[in-house]
Amino acid sequence: ESRRLSKEILCDILQPRAVELLQHVAAEISRQRLQIPSGVVLCGGGSMIRGMVEIGEQIFDAPTRLGFPSTDGFGGLIGEISNPAWATACGLASISIKNQLREQSTGRSSTAKRVVRWLEGFREKLRS
Repeated sequence: ESRRLSKEILCDILQPRAVELLQHVAAEISRQRLQIPSGVVLCGGGSMIRGMVEIGEQIFDAPTRLGFPSTDGFGGLIGEISNPAWATACGLASISIKNQLREQSTGRSSTAKRVVRWLEGFREKLRS
């Protein structure tokens, strides 16, 4: 059942969760003995909540900004995907395309093609 909340109550709910989430990320970075030399980039729809960048700067003690998808390679879609909510998906799609192009240029079969061939072979074995 839906109900209405004031912005104040919503902020009282969201802020501690945002702090907790970013503290978990900071703890994992620390546990892995990694450093953040040039800052933090927040991606995803949740990063667009007002105040997330400021919370990130406090938690990580580093410059923090929102991440936006690169405009390269997305043609006519860029108008629809030009916000942080799409940054991770676009980045993963770009990396996948680059890897497939690299594999094609070296004559190797792409991972995706090998998986498809394996599944087709598996399906054929089930039919017989």
